[in-house]
This record gives sequence, C-alpha cells and structure tokens, in this order.
Amino acid sequence: MKTTVALIVAAGRGQRFGGNQPKQYAPLAGVRLLRHSLKAFAGHPAISQVRAVIHPDDRALYDEAARDIDLLEPVAGGSSRQESVLRGLESLSGEAPDQVLIHDGARPFVSGSVIDRVLAALGETAGAIAALPVVDTLKRGQGGRVAGTQDRAGLWGAQTPQGFRFAEILAAHRDAAGEKLTDDAAVAERAGLAVALVEGSRENIKVTSQDDLRAAERWLLGGQGETRVGQGFDVHAFGPGDHVTLCGLRIDHDAGLVGHSDADVGLHALTDAILGALGAGDIGSHFPPSDPQWKGVDSGVFLTHARDLVTARGGRIVHLDLTLICESPKVGPHRAAMVERIAELLDLPGERVSVKATTTEKLGFTGRGAGIAAQALAPLALAPVVAAGHLVRRRPAAPGAGHLGLAGRPALRRGAVLAVGALGPAGRDPGGLPARALGVAQLRASGGGQRSGRDRHRRGCRTVAGARSRRARSPGRAARFRLLSHFRRGQALAGRLGRSETEGGARHHGRRYPRRTLRRCLGLWHTLAIEVTMVFDDLLLKQAEDLLELYRQAGKRLAMAESCTGGLIAACLTEIAGSSDVVDRGFITYSNAAKIEMLGVPEALIDYPGPGAVSAEVAVAMAKGALSASQADVAVSVTGIAGPGGATKDKPVGLVFLGWALRGGEAGALHHVFPGGRTEVRLSALREVLRLFKEALD
Repeated sequence: MKTTVALIVAAGRGQRFGGNQPKQYAPLAGVRLLRHSLKAFAGHPAISQVRAVIHPDDRALYDEAARDIDLLEPVAGGSSRQESVLRGLESLSGEAPDQVLIHDGARPFVSGSVIDRVLAALGETAGAIAALPVVDTLKRGQGGRVAGTQDRAGLWGAQTPQGFRFAEILAAHRDAAGEKLTDDAAVAERAGLAVALVEGSRENIKVTSQDDLRAAERWLLGGQGETRVGQGFDVHAFGPGDHVTLCGLRIDHDAGLVGHSDADVGLHALTDAILGALGAGDIGSHFPPSDPQWKGVDSGVFLTHARDLVTARGGRIVHLDLTLICESPKVGPHRAAMVERIAELLDLPGERVSVKATTTEKLGFTGRGAGIAAQALAPLALAPVVAAGHLVRRRPAAPGAGHLGLAGRPALRRGAVLAVGALGPAGRDPGGLPARALGVAQLRASGGGQRSGRDRHRRGCRTVAGARSRRARSPGRAARFRLLSHFRRGQALAGRLGRSETEGGARHHGRRYPRRTLRRCLGLWHTLAIEVTMVFDDLLLKQAEDLLELYRQAGKRLAMAESCTGGLIAACLTEIAGSSDVVDRGFITYSNAAKIEMLGVPEALIDYPGPGAVSAEVAVAMAKGALSASQADVAVSVTGIAGPGGATKDKPVGLVFLGWALRGGEAGALHHVFPGGRTEVRLSALREVLRLFKEALD
C-alpha cells in the first residue's frame, strides 16, 4: 500500500487579511481556521501522516490549533510559499513517502471526496490537482477600463490539495528554487511532469480577506447561527489584605477581597455571563467553593474554561461588556491593562472587550466601601447543532412528520440514537412518568413489534439499549421506560391536536387523551425532532465504513458498551448501510444501575471503596459484560467524565477509560485525558474506539 503524507502550508503572514494575527489562525466557528484543514487530512483513512509548515513566531498559535490531533512535528517555513513547500518536502526526505498532498492551510473546507479524487488520479499520472472550470466572464483591464474579453474555454481555477509522486516533486522543487512560481503544479509543469485535473469543490474556498472569513462562517453555520446574550453579576466584600485582584491584575489597596479563589469579581461576572449565554449553569456548578482545589486559584482558569465551552459548541464570543462598581480602588489607571488581560485570556481582539467603572453615589454597600460588585454582558454566536467534526443545519419538524431530518442530510434511519434535552412541560413525559425515572432509551434497530428491552435481549434482537436509573422510592429496582413508544405516541397525537374538533381531546388506539396530554405529546415530539444531534461528517463515516469492512472480511462481529459517549459509537457504526452483519449489539449504560444489571459489572467495583464507575476495572468489566451478552467476537467499552460537571481532583473532566475484551479471554483497558468541552471529549473517545476496534482485529 502506498504511503501518503499531507503537507499543510501555513507559514504565510497574510498581509491582505489584516488583523493582529495570520489568517490561518483566525477563529472560524469557535476554532482556529487551520484546525479545520489539519483535521480533514488527519482523519482521512488514506493519509499516513500530516505535517504542517509554519512560521516560527506562530508556534503557540499552532499548538492550540493542532491540539489533540495526531500530527508530525511542524517545520519552519521560508520567506515565500515556494520556499516553505521545499522546506516541508526536504523534512520528509528521510521517510520518503510514495506520494505527497500539498494543501493551503487557509482552505478549511476541503472534503474527503476531493482528497479521494486527487489520490485516485495519482495512480495514473505524476501529479494531480483539484480545480474547477472558470464560469465567470473574464475581462482584461487597462487603466481602470475594460480592454477586452478573455475566452474562458479550457480555463480552470486551481485549488489544493495538489498531489504528486514524492521523489519527482522534491526534485522539481529543488531545481526551481529561487524562482517565483505561484503553485506546486507550476513547479511540476516546469519540470515536464504531467499533471491531471480533477474536480474540486465550490466550498473549498481560500480565505484571504476578512470578507472571506465572514462568508466562510456564514456557510459553515448554514445562515442559521444563533445569537445569545448572557448576563453575569458578582459581589465580593472587603477583608484583610493589601491588594485586590481585578480582571487578572494585582492592584495595591488597603484591603483585600474575601473569596474562595482569588476573589476576582470582574472575571467571575464575565464567566457567569458566558455560562449564562450557553445555558451551562453558573460558576459555582463548575468550580464548587466547597472543593479545596479551587482555594486561591487564579480566576483566569474559570474564564478560560467558559471560553473552551463556547469553542466546544462551535461558537465564538462576539463582545464582552464589564462594569465594575466600587468607590475604590480607582479603575481608570488600570482599564487598558484589564482589557488587554481579558482579551489575552479569551483570545479576542481588544476592541471586543469593554471595561467600565462606576460608583453608586455613596449609596448601598459599595457606596459605604464594604466591597466591589461587577456586572457583565456576553453576546455569543453559536451554531444551532454541533455534529461530529463539523456543524450541520437543522430544520424544525412539523407535527406528525413521518421522519426526523436535517437540512442537506438524509433522514435518520430507525435505530439511530437521539439526544433528548427534555420531555415536555413540567419535566414529565406524556404518560405521567417523572423525568427523573426515565431510564431505558431503546430504539429498534430493526422492524417488528414493540417488545420490552428485556424481551428483546432474550430473543437476541439487535438493539441500542439505554441506561436505567433507579427510582427514588425503590433504589433496588430499575425503572423502565420505552422512549420509542412515547415518541411514536407523541408523533401520532401531535397530528391530532390541531384536528381535534371537541374540547374533550382525541382518541388514539382506543384511549382518550385530554387536550393537555396532547399538548405534552406535541412538546415531546418537537423536542425529539429538534434535538437530534448525532450526525457524522464524511471522514468519520468513512473510517466507520472501512472498519466494518475489515470485520466483514475477517468474519468477525463487534459489540460496544457506552457510558459517557451516550450512544455515539453505536450511532456512528449503524449509520453505515448493512452494518447489522457486523454490529451485534450496543449497550448504553449511562447509569451505574444499568452497568450492574445489563452488563453484570460488580457493585463492589462501582461503590466506595471500589475504584468507581470511571476506572480501568469497570471499563474491562463493561467490555466483558457486553461480550457475554452478545454473539460478538470483540467488545469495546467507554466510561469517563465528559463534563462539564462530575470531576474530582483525581478524576478531571476529559478522563476516559476504554476497555476491550476478546472472545477467548483476553481483556484490558487504557485511558486518555482528552482536552476541550463535552462535545470534543465525546468525539475524541469515539475516534479512539474506532481505532481500538481496528487494533483488536489486528
């Protein structure tokens, strides 16, 4: 098999782009633009390795953009693009791959299909580039006037990636050193190499200006980005001390501020404002004052955590407006430094941060000099849905609709996993069962009657099984709730709500439902329809498809037991048509009770003083349980802390244990600490599971 290395060129300074940082590091939907390009190639199954060529001054920015992506060490570029590419090629001469793809780091939307087409053409020619036929009328200009019209027949606009046989393009670049050629295809042409044209993509744009960046963000968000505004307020009293900490700065004062952390009232208000816009609780729910690890900590930790949550949602902070309310100390002399510090923590330009100060004219506790108050506003731009690796557009479902769909994507098939945020008004389902008793969330992977989860388990029908939580009044028994039946009841009754001709309600399968219940069903149906988030990008699906084919050729079957990933693995694998001949069974054991009852995990492992639910021991027990409860040859399990809550000093957010078990007795576990917010942790775990399944087969 040929080895292919992707070389991502990102050493330019972007003079046309403007701003205070190179264009490849500008934020795009909450992450660095370059990260989109790096992930596209790192996640492609035909790419062996990825190396970036960067400017030495950008190393810190690069490290952030490349975080948690498996890449070769970057190399320093030169004074021109051509020189940077040559340096990148020279750095690969030791490995001497068979072929290389050269891509502009400022093209964030390259698709797997474009990469596939370039690679396919390389089997026939020495070079191949992505390109599109020119469709606009071309004019020659002179002195600001039209001097003629250029025939566009046979003209193509070149894109990247541009692929070549490694040895030949390296020799061509060495021979062309010092010349000014605009792309690598021109270097190949000069050397007499044949270069094929393959179809590029209209979405594969190159960001060269601020307008391009705004257009890219509009396209990425599908024109349906969501703007939210959060408000934060905080107060700290004066106490003993010789300084206060405000907006990350130490300011000398005749008193200190009392608080569990460094009592930075400004950063606390900003953090709460961002969390409020996200609907993610308050600062105390993420960093409890009862937890000794936050004693005296720099409040910048809290603010950057809120920033990371925004990034994980595919969003960005539009602006921050902070008002400090106090009689002393004076804020004015420190305002510019405060703005700079906040902008640094959040990676924002200074013009997007406002810090003001006021007094209460000697009124109230701040007027008496008893403390400092702060209030903040934080507008955020968020994507409506965060999917696996990219953002997708979402459309609301109509009452009684026959399927759940996302604009631009096929409808989700029966058996997909739904992420449900609520169950109608008052936190209750249409049948009256308290939401806290909701346990099993089972969706049929095949047709047939609506049997209970236990019956389906006995009969061997393949299911995606959900977690079961204990009833409050009966801790020893698990509550069962077939989400599918209520989902279908909500779908059917929602359509009857508008057609009901009497105040008494409507009938469904012989049972009369009052209008209040019908409205609850309507709310449930809309919640289920709108909150579908498990959609995967083409690269991830290609990895899943390749994995299934490997198992199919080996005549093996697999099973998975999931906790913190909540069904992502099962959803990804069963999104591939024909997966049922490989995927035997999936268990979503979100609660500890489900781990014990469905997978046979010993209670002693979960309960104190055992290692706990998030541990290598439980991961192995989950994998063994999935294996024994299925006909699979390989089982993999996931248990961890996806956040934002649930962490302890010894088990931080992002800690994930992966267990595996093979038919025949071998078993084991490994662990990772994944960076980022909840979405990034879950998706990172999914990618590791796909890799672990492949290694288990080897």
